[in-house]
Amino acid sequence: MWLVLKPYGQDVFGTARTEWDEDGQYMMFSDNRSPEPHKIILAEMQELACDSVKEVSRAIVKLLPVKYAFPSIDIGALKDRPGHGTSLFRQPANKPLFDKLTSEFYDAFIADGTHKASLRKRVTRFQRLEQMVLEALLVAIALTCGIPPRIFQLVDMVYSGSEGHKRNLSLMKKSLTLSCSKSKALNRTHHAGVWVLPDELTILVLFILGVLRAASIRMLEALQLQVPIELQQRIFVFTQAKTSKYCSWQSVFASNVLRTTTEATIGLALGPVRLRQIMTAIYRRHFPSLITTKSSQEKVTASFANRQADHTDGTSDCYYGLDLGATSGILISDAALDNCLEVSKTWHAALGMLPASRQFFTTIGRMEIAQRTQHQHIALEQARWWICRNYHASQSDRQVSRFIAKQVIKDAPFLEFLTSVSI
Repeated sequence: MWLVLKPYGQDVFGTARTEWDEDGQYMMFSDNRSPEPHKIILAEMQELACDSVKEVSRAIVKLLPVKYAFPSIDIGALKDRPGHGTSLFRQPANKPLFDKLTSEFYDAFIADGTHKASLRKRVTRFQRLEQMVLEALLVAIALTCGIPPRIFQLVDMVYSGSEGHKRNLSLMKKSLTLSCSKSKALNRTHHAGVWVLPDELTILVLFILGVLRAASIRMLEALQLQVPIELQQRIFVFTQAKTSKYCSWQSVFASNVLRTTTEATIGLALGPVRLRQIMTAIYRRHFPSLITTKSSQEKVTASFANRQADHTDGTSDCYYGLDLGATSGILISDAALDNCLEVSKTWHAALGMLPASRQFFTTIGRMEIAQRTQHQHIALEQARWWICRNYHASQSDRQVSRFIAKQVIKDAPFLEFLTSVSI
């Protein structure tokens, strides 16, 4: 009887329960593993996410050679074909840059005179520190991309495609994205979702996979050691396998990394499932339009146009009338990509990592997690909209209109005051 009722109970009540305070600044969270309610404050979630990106930077610094300067990578100058299996770093337009950066790092590593140990011992130390970087990276991606991928999807992602495995790391619409992850459904191969990495993390990922990973491979080649194929393809790997024959990370290992890191900060171990529950609750409370598009009573699976064509919205997005633009080859429509970008970037805005879109800047402005700089972004967006309307400036190019706004603000003391204080 229990085996019959348990799935029913999970379907009706769910495996996690959340109760928000009136202002939506904290939730009381409990689930089957932790039945006693735990208070989760949004400000703590923001701090946890922002610190996770800083931790990636700190981990990278530990393995940099002495006198080596972190390179400047202009993401706007990079080119990518998302549907192509060749990695972003090996694309013809980008290869000269990353080859140069890799050589500079490798030469600095070899010339580093602070370590008197043999090259083999130095490489071993480098690989150990590289693992720390990857562990910090996993946590940062999970905490900053919005509602994160399932853990089996995340650990399986590759930055260079192969036969039967689409590349997951791509540059689309000037944003570094993760897409084409494995689907949990048996009736399809890939999940039609896209996660966007914040700009602060993007630069670090480009350096980790485009420079550090390439230099690590070159070190193994210099020592005439075998280079596992996983190093040349997968994002999360053991560069130095000791107790396992597997070079790729397994879900259990990645889950433990996430739990250990988060428990030390907020007192609750956020495993992959629990984190997805909490992030979903945040979206339901603060950004409902991004997660609830129709009444729960409606069982609509297709728009009227797609009903006329006799297929679902998902079928239309994957196979019919696709725009051969940024999303060509990744089984998602251009419109769906924009929606996915909005989901991730809204959370980035809540973290204070970029300005909020007009749709949500009022909501984010009311959050206690919004930092002073975020309030300034919100005020500037309000001023930009007012100026665009009154000075007949186009709002389609945000950078241009923001520039116009700043010029007008110089001659408007009230607007200048408005954009310099919290509202």
